[in-house]
Amino acid sequence: MELSVEYIRIAAYLGAGISVGLGAITTGIGSGIIAGEGAYGVMKQPQANDQLFRTMLIGQAAAQTAGIFALVISMLLIYGGFDIVDGGWFRAAALLSAGLAMGIGALGPSLGAGYSGGEACKSVARMPKHGNAIMGNMLIGQALSQTSAIFALVVSLLLLYSVPNQPAGLSTGKILLKSISLIGAGMA
Repeated sequence: MELSVEYIRIAAYLGAGISVGLGAITTGIGSGIIAGEGAYGVMKQPQANDQLFRTMLIGQAAAQTAGIFALVISMLLIYGGFDIVDGGWFRAAALLSAGLAMGIGALGPSLGAGYSGGEACKSVARMPKHGNAIMGNMLIGQALSQTSAIFALVVSLLLLYSVPNQPAGLSTGKILLKSISLIGAGMA
């Protein structure tokens, strides 16, 4: 079966939707965890409102990193001009996999950053005098948890801008089977 430009575009659009969809869901949950704990902390310790607000806002900004990466990959997939048929089904699988890699890669970092930000807000509500030290620890933990999102971004960019060589005699079924198995291995 001959590959047309429409299939390439469909793969790019599906990848973009998956990337930004999963990225938005997880950053929303992560930021919501932080906001909930911040609001609970203000209720528990009203005089620590300024310190809690600062911790909450900085924690939420760090939790958005993977969502921003997912948005960048989605924009590249939509507007990157990937309507070249070179590479055949490998190109379509690479575009779809780029979106999947970034979308799934955003799951852990966003939720992890949300959890650490929420716990930091709890801690500031309990001990407002140590708010700066707590926020410093939160930021280090969140920065380290974002490394897997950076790895997903790098892999997505490699998938977008590498031109796969399609070996002669390779069927579409084999291509899909290998793509799915590689995605599964990456998730393990």
